Amino acid sequence: MDGLSYFRNLYYQRMKKLRRMSAKNLFCICTLLFSNMLYAQQDSSSSDKTYDIVCLTKGGTIKGQILSFNEKEGSLVFKDQENRTYALGRNEYDYFKENLVYDTKKIQNIRARKDEGFEVNLGFSWESFNGPDYGYSYSTGEYSQSYYLVPLSLKVGAGKYFAKQHFLGATAALGLVTDAKLYANGGLRYSYIFTSDKRNVVLYIPVETKFYHMNKSQTIYGNGGLENRTFDLLVQSVGLSAGTGFSFTRANKKSISIEGKFTKHFPSELKLSNIPDDVTVSSREMKLGSGSLVLSYNF
Repeated sequence: MDGLSYFRNLYYQRMKKLRRMSAKNLFCICTLLFSNMLYAQQDSSSSDKTYDIVCLTKGGTIKGQILSFNEKEGSLVFKDQENRTYALGRNEYDYFKENLVYDTKKIQNIRARKDEGFEVNLGFSWESFNGPDYGYSYSTGEYSQSYYLVPLSLKVGAGKYFAKQHFLGATAALGLVTDAKLYANGGLRYSYIFTSDKRNVVLYIPVETKFYHMNKSQTIYGNGGLENRTFDLLVQSVGLSAGTGFSFTRANKKSISIEGKFTKHFPSELKLSNIPDDVTVSSREMKLGSGSLVLSYNF
């Protein structure tokens, strides 16, 4: 074999080997190369800090300090930036690098989130209800209208985490700013949390089943709007809601959450009371839906 053929075959073998490499290994290599570049470009200013970095077999990297390394077995003990200690076997990591310098001004402070034990939350919910339909007749004619309500409520809740990704608890709300005589709800809540140790924002999916009580006084107007009559509507329902939420982790494992939900209601028949003698009121299509926006502080 001549020299040209030898180098050509060597080149093809190298290319095949590169193609067989997994995206995970390429990511690890790129991470370590980038870390070396940072190390070469950093000066000795007071904003620099030295870290060890480990590229995990399951993907991703962790930064911190290698406390010990067993050369024979390939195992190591590692402490991350949150002072959590790991014992990693040789099959749990691909590479590691020591004494890499990072600019501490560019390192994000990842806060520890609450993922076990009990949690209490306090906040506000803004909801919009539409339906069911009702009709009434008066001296001026017959009319049809939908029940509607837009309350701003105080919301409280409590529950417990299970296996870090599941939260089960109870929740309740009482109307503060509303034209209803009384608005309240209460029931059970479940959340599935998409955990992440690399961000201070956590995505979760809330699901709730609650009982709703809404008592509202409705006004109807007579000729020229000069005369009016009022009667009371009581709407009760069982609602099943689902949505999306974001939790922003704060210090000491506390957090602020914002979420949006849509609720499908299964209402009972309208309950009518205090109807004037010259007014006839009747319920019609019993459909009720609502959406809500919730802001809460969790501790």
